[in-house]
Amino acid sequence: MDAEKALEELEKVEENTPIFKNVGSLLLKAKGKEEVVKELKEEKESLEVRKNTLEKQETRIKEKIEELQTKIQNSLSSPQAS
Repeated sequence: MDAEKALEELEKVEENTPIFKNVGSLLLKAKGKEEVVKELKEEKESLEVRKNTLEKQETRIKEKIEELQTKIQNSLSSPQAS
């Protein structure tokens, strides 16, 4: 993740080093290292929650697909009443 890489790099930077961040298409000077670290940690947490949500959705969709495949296969293999 970009946020993880940025946090790793920020650990190497001294407190008084100027730090810039993207805001839309602009590059603005941040108020301080702590502000940027806090924002990146929040972003990372948000992305992890979103990732977990998507993984759960993916699992449910796969289960539903398997269930539907089984129903279709059973319908196709069972003799049809005329």
